[in-house]
This record gives sequence, C-alpha cells and structure tokens, in this order.
Amino acid sequence: MSDSTALPASLVAATFGGAEVTMMLSSMLYGITLLQTYMYFVRYQRDSIYMKSLVCTLWILDTVHTAFVFHVLYFYTMTTWANPSNLLDGVWSNYALLSISVRNHSTHP
Repeated sequence: MSDSTALPASLVAATFGGAEVTMMLSSMLYGITLLQTYMYFVRYQRDSIYMKSLVCTLWILDTVHTAFVFHVLYFYTMTTWANPSNLLDGVWSNYALLSISVRNHSTHP
C-alpha cells in the first residue's frame, strides 16, 4: 500500500536538498563570523563600549538567525517528514526568521 500523502523523492530532493546545501554553506560562514568576532574582542580591547556593543549585537543576531534556520530545516525534514499539509502552515521559527531578516527598503519623500 502506498501513502497518498507521501511526497515524491524528486520533489523532496529539489526543495529540501537545496536548503540543506545552503545551510551547510551558511554554517561555514557563521564559523568565520564567530572567529572574526572573537578576534575583534581579542585585538581591539580599547574600542569604545558603543563599538563593542554593536559587534556583540550583530553576533547575537547572526547566532539567532542561524539557530532559527536550523530549526526550520529540522522541523520540515525531521519532525513533519513527508506530511504535505504541514508545508501550508509555517513553523514559528520561520516567521521569527522573517521578522529579523526583512529590511525596510522603502524610500521616504
């Protein structure tokens, strides 16, 4: 018996395969960011508290962003594997990810 709600393997490979590869590359870049943040705090100890706060805030936002992306990927590929109805509703971390990632590009007259 075949499950009518199961996703075809080609569809899963086309959608989640790209997401997996992108997440691997993103994780490597996060490692570089982590190293740069560490090196900044080691080398520039005399910088102002404003600059240190800015660097720390950006590092925290990058860490939260990476964690949310991992959660979204885990939710769709592990927790709700091959359940197409879950693709219609987003997971909470996906909405949170969008809220911290979207920039306002509007121009003001």
